[in-house]
Amino acid sequence: LLVGVFGAIFGLQPDPTGYGPSAMARAEIPALYLRLYMNAGRRYGIDPWILAGIGAVETDHGRSPAPGVRSGVNMPPTS
Repeated sequence: LLVGVFGAIFGLQPDPTGYGPSAMARAEIPALYLRLYMNAGRRYGIDPWILAGIGAVETDHGRSPAPGVRSGVNMPPTS
């Protein structure tokens, strides 16, 4: 269900001919992040589209200007 929801929102559906990224995913997700999602999914047995959905929401696939996204260090919000 979760994969279907993220797929519907972000167009992140496995290719019907195999387990690969859709054309929309290839256009939306930076190539480095797409490889990271695919490799992590394969390595840890997690659907890469779940990882991509989380990456989209949390960091816009590494493009978010929020503190910690680019540096790799999470910073508490400042008041």
